[in-house]
Amino acid sequence: MEGEAKGLMAIWADVDPEAQFEFEKWHNCEHMADRVTIPGFLLGFRYQGIGATPYSLMAYETVDPSVLESEPYLRSKNNPTPWTRELLTRFRHTERLIYRLAASLGQKPVTQAPYLYSLKFDPEGEEGANAAEWLREGVLGRIAAAPGIGRARLYRIDEKASSVVTAEQKIYGDGPALKRRFLILAEMGSASWPKDELWRDLCGQEKAPSVQARPAVPAIENVDEGRYWLRFVLQTPG
Repeated sequence: MEGEAKGLMAIWADVDPEAQFEFEKWHNCEHMADRVTIPGFLLGFRYQGIGATPYSLMAYETVDPSVLESEPYLRSKNNPTPWTRELLTRFRHTERLIYRLAASLGQKPVTQAPYLYSLKFDPEGEEGANAAEWLREGVLGRIAAAPGIGRARLYRIDEKASSVVTAEQKIYGDGPALKRRFLILAEMGSASWPKDELWRDLCGQEKAPSVQARPAVPAIENVDEGRYWLRFVLQTPG
């Protein structure tokens, strides 16, 4: 984890079909360029959903989550441009969360991964509040070892930063009431889907009892998963 970005802002959203081309122009040419020039931002990227997943996953890596509460960032969020105001009204089913990196396995890719797997979830039971270590070993480790997976990272929600309401958020709404506490992002070299039984268990493709039947694999609930392909990436200048 040394040297890796410790903060992550992730936004999942559908976009009205008739506005998708304009959305991509806005996000590529104005919005992401504004964000990555804010002090503490390192990288911005956008992936497009495969299948029934949300249309777009937009994310920004930062030095740490406190950047996402900083005055320069909040000033930008609270003063949206006319183009931003217009496009945010076209977002649907928006979910925006801020995370802190809890664990990372595998090597950082030389270039942005062409495919991404997203897994949002909660650990089962009350012990979830202190679950990062056993999630690292029992869930993240298994995903990182699956065929076709490169780096896999485990994030934990930053409740304080995620709860800050800005002018932009008031335009697109508060999002779903259920805010899952953990996120795994796994970088994939191709769209091929791993086929082994363990992967199906961890990815929610089988019922929870199949996971619970394996004591070495922590049980997870409130699972939401998606696969995405890369649309755009922009690094901080310099």
